[in-house]
Amino acid sequence: MAEVVARRLDAARCSPVVFVGGSATEIEALRFVGRLHFADRWPHEGPLGGVVTALLGLGGDVVVAACDLADLDVESVRRVADHPDCDIALGVCEGVRRPLGRWNRSALPTLLEAFTRGRRSLLGPGLDGLGLAVREVPVVAAGVVDHNTPDELVAQGRLIGSGTVTAMIPEIDTDALAGALEGGSARLFDVREADEFEAGHVPGARSLPLSELPERLGELAGDGPTYLICGIGARSLRACEIASLAGVETINVAGGTRSWVESGRPIVVGDQ
Repeated sequence: MAEVVARRLDAARCSPVVFVGGSATEIEALRFVGRLHFADRWPHEGPLGGVVTALLGLGGDVVVAACDLADLDVESVRRVADHPDCDIALGVCEGVRRPLGRWNRSALPTLLEAFTRGRRSLLGPGLDGLGLAVREVPVVAAGVVDHNTPDELVAQGRLIGSGTVTAMIPEIDTDALAGALEGGSARLFDVREADEFEAGHVPGARSLPLSELPERLGELAGDGPTYLICGIGARSLRACEIASLAGVETINVAGGTRSWVESGRPIVVGDQ
């Protein structure tokens, strides 16, 4: 789950991405995947110590995201990151501060003093009494949901083999897709193989086989919503998950091309 968060930070161009704290087993796993790590200077002393550790270690401003934000989105990261003109910029949703924010170097002396005096919380109301310039930044609600235990993800069917967390992917049906295509702003990619695409596809769809997606992710970028479709919706869901891990927001077409055909809508044959 922490690696999912790290990839969102990568996609939002937060560099370098550094993990702070963790057990000996977790630290060894980070070394295995090549992630940078700072030992928490105050282990088991609360999250504020982790932020201070990051500020001291990096020597500059930092964007901090909790490791249990499994659905963290790139847009929310960019929103909080774009505030160098205050001491702290915190993501806020529905009036509640979330564990995503930009902590600028200017706040370090005050935070270190507050920590020395016993403060441990990142987001509590006492933060406003420290004399720092704190800005609240609206963020996407779905991206800042805390998944505090693996059981929550298991219940959603999103924790699979060896701890991999699947992304929460938005979906539409083919009726909604037809309306989106009529509006002219939608972009549709068919992730079936080339021969399947040529046998019949939704008008306006572009061919981008799932097998080639990792090398061609850049083609998904553009204005307007990006929809992915396949035969029945399974491969396109997988394609959306791959894109999501790379920070590319896509929408799956449930039911796929089969549903489109069954609705009586036309298809195009060939590679156009």
